[in-house]
Amino acid sequence: MDRLKKIGSFETDGIKYDVRGDGLYFLDTDAKKYIKIPEGDITDAQAFNMSLAETQNTTEEVVTQLSKWTAELLDEQAQLLKYDDIKSVRTYTGYPNIYQKECVELAKWSSNMWYVLSKVEPKVIDGSLTVTNKAELKAQLPKYVPGE
Repeated sequence: MDRLKKIGSFETDGIKYDVRGDGLYFLDTDAKKYIKIPEGDITDAQAFNMSLAETQNTTEEVVTQLSKWTAELLDEQAQLLKYDDIKSVRTYTGYPNIYQKECVELAKWSSNMWYVLSKVEPKVIDGSLTVTNKAELKAQLPKYVPGE
């Protein structure tokens, strides 16, 4: 296991902690960086009964969750524009029709979302970027702007 790979994180009493391959770190908000807690001082973390096995997400689980959230974001945007989902949007792209322009834009945005996700995933997996929910992922992905 990579000694700096983020395995999990938690927060208590306003202090953020990261569990990494080589130990426990806390976020020094003044210095804006994580500082390793010496092994003899880890007893505070043990009080949380945090098992590394319970918090460790496999690469496959991370990729699956990020992909699920991305698909949901795409479908939500399509539904805002009164389509069933992003798949139905694509059915209007291949022939002349009154929805074609909008649907081609949405399809291009969808492709761009998946491309950007492919750049975000490795950062989440290696712990250099924390994404714990769909809103945090959405902030990393391109916004849909009609006419672009």
